[in-house]
Amino acid sequence: MPIDPATQATPILKLRTPVDIVDAVPHLVGFQPEDSLVCLSLRGARKRLGVVSRVDLPPVRFARQCAPHAARYLQQDGARQVIVVFYVTEDGPANGRVVALVDAMAKALEKRAIDLVEALCVHDGRWWSLLCGNDDCCPPEGTPIDRARTSLVAAEMAAKGRVVFKSRAELEQTLQPVRGA
Repeated sequence: MPIDPATQATPILKLRTPVDIVDAVPHLVGFQPEDSLVCLSLRGARKRLGVVSRVDLPPVRFARQCAPHAARYLQQDGARQVIVVFYVTEDGPANGRVVALVDAMAKALEKRAIDLVEALCVHDGRWWSLLCGNDDCCPPEGTPIDRARTSLVAAEMAAKGRVVFKSRAELEQTLQPVRGA
């Protein structure tokens, strides 16, 4: 008996660990973020991935103005929980923009009854959890990102054709109009 493709279950990718999140974000946004804040909306009781938004990190003085806008956008998507990931090119989790914005985001999300379930910072081949104080699982020097190892999430995304460009500029070049005859 032939199998109807419409009735086959689509595999569900699960972001279970910070490694899964760090591996998945570039596939979700289409390029390797730099100096960016990426927010992942988690909706409903099953924490299904909703909107994934990426914005340039604002200067420190604008963190308290940026956070409520991001929180409102996530609320409009139906987020009950949010994961935020900061990508910085200098100072890692001590970057002033990260410090200011993670605090502002936590407050703005709380006002909208949205739980901040994870906040990560990615810098120079390492990631840090900004919410975990346990040095055993989240060492102060960060956790190396093993580019030689591919997580199940990254493998599934690549298999589904989710290409990752090296930068936003490289992605933008693919959108340039064709010129000439």
